[in-house]
Amino acid sequence: MSTENLHEGHRQRMIERLVRGDRLEDHELLEIMLYFVLPRVNTNNIAHTLIESFGSFTAVFEADPKALSKIEGVGKKSADIICLFAKLLGRLREYQEDDIPSTFNYGGFIGFLQDRYKDARQEYAELFAIKKNGDVYASKRFTSGDAFFVNLPPMEVIQFIADYRPTHIILTHNHLSKTARPSESDNRTTQFLCLLLSLLNVKLIDHVIVSPGDVFSYLNWGQMATMHAFFDAEKVLELCRTKMNLSR
Repeated sequence: MSTENLHEGHRQRMIERLVRGDRLEDHELLEIMLYFVLPRVNTNNIAHTLIESFGSFTAVFEADPKALSKIEGVGKKSADIICLFAKLLGRLREYQEDDIPSTFNYGGFIGFLQDRYKDARQEYAELFAIKKNGDVYASKRFTSGDAFFVNLPPMEVIQFIADYRPTHIILTHNHLSKTARPSESDNRTTQFLCLLLSLLNVKLIDHVIVSPGDVFSYLNWGQMATMHAFFDAEKVLELCRTKMNLSR
């Protein structure tokens, strides 16, 4: 087998890992990014060299384009794409991360959500990872091709939990209509997430729905206690065991 075919096979496997949502190392992400400007080069070595030369993954994206282009194997095109990605990441942080409260406080969090969704033109669902001490330290946004519908793929939720290992989760969601009252679909999603998280030993604190001029909190309306009472993994398993014994 030729070296070129070996490279193609490796690249295909890396792309499959990326699409599958596998946890990739810093150098692997940089390696994949460089595929698109260096189609016939071993970008794994270049990725390692970049991180070693600048001291960290973050420093690569903060580096001057001229300094990047001087690294062996990089050149102007690769330096340009790295700078583009740095700008894109910066812009995403402006839109999604910079204003996330560092500590959970209900009143402040509601204000944050209202501001976050005020210009939304489609429905979003977001998971916020929270530590025992109330620190909010990670989030993941879910969308779909339908402006009025969004779902939570179970495997993506599980991956988020595996990556950040929170003790508590808050689910947030926006409605485009004036009312924030939950639909049957919202109720089913909350029930399912409550059950799924209990299997992972994580507690769903609340599901907050925001619409123009309205807010609904499952916790404040007393519905989370009911959710935890009926959609808890241990209780569901115990019910199954009871039914199995009765059927005998």
